[in-house]
Amino acid sequence: MSVSQTLGAVSGTSFNFNCPTGMNIGIILGTRNASTNPLENNIKSIQVACSDMKTYSPEFGIKDTRVWADIPGDNAYTGWTGARTSDVVNAISFKRTDGKVSTSYGGTGGTPQPDFTCPAGKVFKGISGSHGPRGITSLKFDCDGTYTPTVWTPDMFNYTGQTITPYEEIHGMVGTSTSNMYDFTCPDGDYINSISGYADTELRGIAAKCASKPNDTFSYVGKKTGSIWTDMSSTGYTGYKDARFGSRVDAIRFKKSDGTSTPIYGGVGGVLQPEFTCPNGKTISRILGSTTDAGISSILVECRGPTAEAIKAAAKPLPPPPSPPTPTPTPTPTPTEEQPAEENVEEQTDEEPPTKSYTWLWIALGIFLLVLVLGIIIAVVVLSGKSDIEKNE
Repeated sequence: MSVSQTLGAVSGTSFNFNCPTGMNIGIILGTRNASTNPLENNIKSIQVACSDMKTYSPEFGIKDTRVWADIPGDNAYTGWTGARTSDVVNAISFKRTDGKVSTSYGGTGGTPQPDFTCPAGKVFKGISGSHGPRGITSLKFDCDGTYTPTVWTPDMFNYTGQTITPYEEIHGMVGTSTSNMYDFTCPDGDYINSISGYADTELRGIAAKCASKPNDTFSYVGKKTGSIWTDMSSTGYTGYKDARFGSRVDAIRFKKSDGTSTPIYGGVGGVLQPEFTCPNGKTISRILGSTTDAGISSILVECRGPTAEAIKAAAKPLPPPPSPPTPTPTPTPTPTEEQPAEENVEEQTDEEPPTKSYTWLWIALGIFLLVLVLGIIIAVVVLSGKSDIEKNE
């Protein structure tokens, strides 16, 4: 039989999500508002992951800028404590199967509420509630689950606000602390192309910038002690290795998409952590985690950036426009039997043919007329002489 109890007053838009049969809630995470006054802080949104680390609820509520996440390791949830409510859920802490209690998430406003504990042997399996313009107005956890160990891997952390997130896009993680969270997130389709920080015997501070915002300045979180370091990768980062963790992040180096890596930032303390590589050639688009007064207590990376090939294709300059063609003179055709040379071809045009010289004809005609006249004169003379002779006889 399911057992649950409502925290806060139901108002606004309701929501509901249950993990599949045989699973329980393995992680609870969300956001709070960014006020520096704890009296004004409250739970703005909430999301859960089931113990298989493949099934996620939607993000319920109004997502804000201050991320919090409770990561109980191999434990499950058995109730809540330290809850405070007003017109919203102001704060809450979670009880775990190992008897420990999580950090308080939210602020100090509102009225304290009674604790709630699931029946013996039962753990959180589902979540429901409501949300309004200011965030989560009510919460209810269904105690119908039987504890199943969480599929805990170094790349299990996720916070996306999407309805269901496939396992292949879950993140790499160094450390487990989720208090005093920081978050460097790039827009959709963007990726982190430069990382900076401070380090000595530990990783003390960290900052990151997105490729689409080259003019942004680094906003460091953690502690600004030790040597400052900065690295840039035009085609992004694809994971990390040589990470070490004790009570805080002692060291880390980031892998680049070109196959190289950054130097190791930090020292040699702590325990070596498993290496992490983004799946399917993706690049890191988000770095988040938590800090303490002494440095960085956790680092989590999210791989939603484009692949190096896609980045190179997008950055490839367009070819220059073609130059105007150079005029080529038309060659004179070589005379052939079928086509005689141009000077031997009589063009047919509408123009009158040029006037030809007939001087030699006039000369011949003159000579002809002269001969004719002389012939006539001779004939006349001859005839006249003959006539005189006849008369004398």
